[in-house]
Amino acid sequence: MTSSTASATPTVPVSLLALTTPFVAPPNCADVFTTVKTVTSDYLHNDTESTLTVVFSDPSDPRFTKCQPQGWDGVVPESRFHFSPAVCPDRWTAYNLGTVYLDAVRRATTAYCCAR
Repeated sequence: MTSSTASATPTVPVSLLALTTPFVAPPNCADVFTTVKTVTSDYLHNDTESTLTVVFSDPSDPRFTKCQPQGWDGVVPESRFHFSPAVCPDRWTAYNLGTVYLDAVRRATTAYCCAR
């Protein structure tokens, strides 16, 4: 008689940071984020210039974590930009709202937040 034991891979619960009020970054964070306004597109080999506001930053900048909501650095890195519950940052707009069904009973609402 032989027996085998199946080992289950342990799952680590991912706790998401709650963001229930609009986050306002401290004033000294203004230079951590860079804004690009002009983007050139090469759609169908027809160079077009569009005005598009894109805000980005360098997460390796030592000031970056201090410019995020409190507790941000305590969340696993792959979940740091996911919040539950959540609201968009101050003066940002939510778009592309949707629903993701986690199982037959639970669901999550999703949205993208964009600077106005």
